[in-house]
Amino acid sequence: MDSDIARSAGERQANVGELTTEYLRRSWQRCQLDAAAVMDASPFSLGHGALQERLDQHARLLAAAQPEIEVIAGMVGHASSVILLADPSGVILRSTGSKDFLRQAEQIALRPGVSWSENHRGTNAVGTALIESAPVRVHAGQHYLDCNRILSCSAAPILSSRGDVLGALNISNDAGVFQVYALDLAKMC
Repeated sequence: MDSDIARSAGERQANVGELTTEYLRRSWQRCQLDAAAVMDASPFSLGHGALQERLDQHARLLAAAQPEIEVIAGMVGHASSVILLADPSGVILRSTGSKDFLRQAEQIALRPGVSWSENHRGTNAVGTALIESAPVRVHAGQHYLDCNRILSCSAAPILSSRGDVLGALNISNDAGVFQVYALDLAKMC
């Protein structure tokens, strides 16, 4: 089992107490319950055909979100950030932003076709925003998996007029740069 997951329950429990918001505490508790079953630092990635089916399935979401994604990308692209659009299950459908950071992001699986649901990637902005149906920020050590702690991420769910979760918009950057405005921008979509 990955050493990221195999840490002692006591060490993980101590970290839960340090979390600053209820949604982060709930997320870590969910992760502790699920960790032995499915969570792994290795990403769950769709094949090309399955990703294309997912893109076709969510074509309306992609089209509706594109203008806002372009505006946000123009605002944060210079700040070494990426903008991600995920479907309701947490699979990234689209990524754009700083070309330099996009290359780094792809190395840690911030790319189309990869699931960022909590049960695959632990506490993270995309997965937690989808479960909580609320905007969330997950910065550095607040991520459940060690491999994701190099990130600072802000995500907001995209809701239908009936309140159904359609997906999530995420802004991610290097954890060394805390971007206070990112969560407000993620809520634009």
